[in-house]
Amino acid sequence: MIKRLGIDENGLGPIMGPLIITGVETEKTNKDKNNQHNIKDSKKIFRRKQEDFKTLEKIFLRYSKTNFKTISDVFSKSMLKDEIERICPIGPDKICFSNKISLPVWIKEEGNEDLLQNGTDLNLPGLHFGEVKRAIFMVVCPNILSKYIERFGSKFSANSFFMVRLGLKSSAEEVICGKSGYKKSYEREISLAIENERDKSLNLKIVMESEKESIYEIMNNGEIIKRFYFIKDADQKFPEVALASIIGKYIREISMFSITKFIEPNSQKPISGYGRKNAFEEISRKIIEKSKYEFSKEIPKTCIIRER
Repeated sequence: MIKRLGIDENGLGPIMGPLIITGVETEKTNKDKNNQHNIKDSKKIFRRKQEDFKTLEKIFLRYSKTNFKTISDVFSKSMLKDEIERICPIGPDKICFSNKISLPVWIKEEGNEDLLQNGTDLNLPGLHFGEVKRAIFMVVCPNILSKYIERFGSKFSANSFFMVRLGLKSSAEEVICGKSGYKKSYEREISLAIENERDKSLNLKIVMESEKESIYEIMNNGEIIKRFYFIKDADQKFPEVALASIIGKYIREISMFSITKFIEPNSQKPISGYGRKNAFEEISRKIIEKSKYEFSKEIPKTCIIRER
């Protein structure tokens, strides 16, 4: 048996809201990387219609394997939780991941009490429920993301760095990541992620680098403990990556829903975060003003809108 982690991102394109790096860990009986499937990633099943929100939520509840009660409960499982809480002026549970908004958000009227136990209709083609061991993720707020983009020089490099950090936290021997932009080499990002782990026994070996696939091995005292694959169109080739895309999309949407409800309590549809930067200036102004009124603290605009 081999453990595989498929990683995808959500939120690298928008101006507003967090970047979500999600991994789905499975257990396989072979090491064949080419696992063709027909699971559609989040971009293909989500068009911001009401039914799409329900679909995301059903899949999340089914495959996350955790009984979350509020949006804040989801954030509490983020592997970047402590880093965000150290710099957040009022706490993520106040605006970005509200502890006042219960889950589920969009399928309440349908009833979901038995969804985790009996939702066999949500088993996805190409991936059996029993193979999914867990879903792990990182929430990267705009403030942190902007700083790492400045450090790396591009958002694609920053994104890859967070993917590797998530992969290093997993017990999986194989880590499958989608390629970011047109990058061939991920040596720098992996090296810095290893350095971030502060484990001097880990070393990096480059196996191959190309436009379609780049492969790296993480060595510990001469033994291979993990392989990272950066593969073009990975979400079309690996069910773990496609499912990670869907779960990550849901986590981002509930965060945007929380932000939206903070300034528009009656809203049932989240702000997307996509568009021109000046379109979100008014939204950020409302959030800042309301936070000053409610919490007597002013939130920096960099917490709401990405600088880079």
